[in-house]
Amino acid sequence: MSVGRGDGEANAIRLKNVSVTYSAGLLARRQTRALDDVSLEIPRGRITGIVGESGSGKSTLSRVLLGLQRPASGSVTVLGEDPYGLSSGAWKAHRRKVQAVFQDSGASLNPRLTIGASVREGLDVHRIGAPTGRARRAAMLLGQVGLDEDYLERVPLTLSGGQRQRVNIARALAVEPEVLIADEPVSALDLSVQAQVLQLICRLQKDLGLTVLFISHDLSVVKAICDRIVVMRRGQVVEQGPTRRVLEAPQHPYTMQLGSDLLELPA
Repeated sequence: MSVGRGDGEANAIRLKNVSVTYSAGLLARRQTRALDDVSLEIPRGRITGIVGESGSGKSTLSRVLLGLQRPASGSVTVLGEDPYGLSSGAWKAHRRKVQAVFQDSGASLNPRLTIGASVREGLDVHRIGAPTGRARRAAMLLGQVGLDEDYLERVPLTLSGGQRQRVNIARALAVEPEVLIADEPVSALDLSVQAQVLQLICRLQKDLGLTVLFISHDLSVVKAICDRIVVMRRGQVVEQGPTRRVLEAPQHPYTMQLGSDLLELPA
């Protein structure tokens, strides 16, 4: 397995003492900490799961890593760079390296664009390849995610949820990223479709040497595909480590409860 094309560091992502505070209430006088002194490291070329209940800070974490939510304090390093300290030109180059797939497969696609145009969009923005060859590359990308070129001229409303999510994955891969942030990518899909999309993510991660950050509230899904787990609760990281160790010998009471819930799931 390859380990990415960056600066050779063992970790693709490093956060140190990161906090994010939101203002709420009348006149924004009440402060809520969505992330509270979070420190973690995400290794290159692996799938790391971020798990926790709703409101634990998982999605805020993804926004911080995507450069969409500046922390109130702490340091963020993604592929050896601070996304909040880059010039506009350097930011565009960095943004190409870090792509995302979100939960709502329909809202992630412009309903007015054909599938081919959606997949080509990143190629056009970053001027990847010759314009005449981008349609061929879009067809190749759809093939990578299990869709044939007939889908190029279709629009999102004619696709199923699973097909749309495959398109979103193809679009994310179009610009050849090193990091893929998958934020609840299968939670809105039927179980059989979930399994297909999870298998697809695992295959592409191995084939391309991607670093995948897989965010989910479903510990059974994280257990199935992740090399490492980061457990979050109320904006804090309460435990992290190799998947087997965290699940078989949890150290924090919250992780123990999550493991207990997992044991109660039907086989």
